[in-house]
Amino acid sequence: MGDKRDRYKIPRGVKKEALQGRDLRAMHGYGGGKVTKAINRKLRYQKDVGYKTAVKIDTYYRRHEKVDPPAENFADKKNPSKGYIRWKMMGRNTGHSWSKRLKKSLDVIQKKEKLNKIITKVEAIQLGMVR
Repeated sequence: MGDKRDRYKIPRGVKKEALQGRDLRAMHGYGGGKVTKAINRKLRYQKDVGYKTAVKIDTYYRRHEKVDPPAENFADKKNPSKGYIRWKMMGRNTGHSWSKRLKKSLDVIQKKEKLNKIITKVEAIQLGMVR
């Protein structure tokens, strides 16, 4: 799992979309629960996010990418769907692209950590410290 000190810079486009998403939610009164609102606040006000938030963002997009965009009224200007408002709150397509890049980065970190544990164990076995 990533180092808790790792930080991931939030792209300007993600911040812009998150702000528009917050405004849409305020205007229509729906779209996004506690977790979405908390992440939206971070996307708008922070310059970067930590590992746990990065994972939550990726999880959101993987869960919603096939459901929200094709939904009825998704990008309707007068009556947008709840999914569209959530999608905007999370950074819209810019946020989706960013989350895919983050996921690749997080996967590499996780694989390196697993490999380092294996190497450490093998070295200990070679030194006769572990049976």
